[in-house]
Amino acid sequence: ILFCRDILHLKMKNGYTIKDAVLIINALIRVPCDGGMYAFSCEDLHMAVDKKISKKCITTLLNELFVIDASSYKIDPFELSQQDIQYRPILKIKKNAYCMIEKSVCSTAFVECLLSAAREVVGSEKLESTIGKNTEKAAIQLISSLGITCKSGKYNGRTPTEEIDCSFENDDELYFVECKKKSLTRNSRSGNDLNILEDIQKSFVDSLCQILKHEIHIIKNKEINFIDGSIEKISLRNKLISRISLSLFDYGPISFT
Repeated sequence: ILFCRDILHLKMKNGYTIKDAVLIINALIRVPCDGGMYAFSCEDLHMAVDKKISKKCITTLLNELFVIDASSYKIDPFELSQQDIQYRPILKIKKNAYCMIEKSVCSTAFVECLLSAAREVVGSEKLESTIGKNTEKAAIQLISSLGITCKSGKYNGRTPTEEIDCSFENDDELYFVECKKKSLTRNSRSGNDLNILEDIQKSFVDSLCQILKHEIHIIKNKEINFIDGSIEKISLRNKLISRISLSLFDYGPISFT
């Protein structure tokens, strides 16, 4: 969902690729550690990736992307928004000795590490655009896998063009699906109520506002005709309209609302 092949093979400033980092993450996530922390060395990780990348590459990527130095890291319980534990999933105990936080806690931190690295390579705007487009594709693939026919595309609306991320229907209802890629910010993850509300507004509320534009258009015009003439039009035919908002909170599981 998050990356396309072009981004995976681009090199970071250290000379290694995003794909190298993905290989490390895959090896760590697959470790059967029975619900606890996992201690390892670079040699252990080198064997886990079947020696596909060098020990130097592993050491560099661990230290630059994933590691918190436990010897210098100080936790202030009153400054949760400044902690990196949700963004750096591995503790460096000593030279060549590391510890991975319990996987159910650290999984999204690995993704955040990859996103940070990718932003430096391609820029935030291009990365966000890539994630957004691939999120829409993933939603369509997910719904289509259930044997449901989906329609998506641009049409002439109140503004020059509006875009439907995904729509489908049955005999009684017409469903509009809108995808948002807004993630929870550091302050929201620390438990700040106002920041949580702001992030929800920029994801859930904004997506519903977009769906309402489609709803108003089809109620007024009885149908939506896509600019791409090969896509069959959507007709209201007195059906009930349902709204589905998909948001990538934490860049983890797709949250259905």
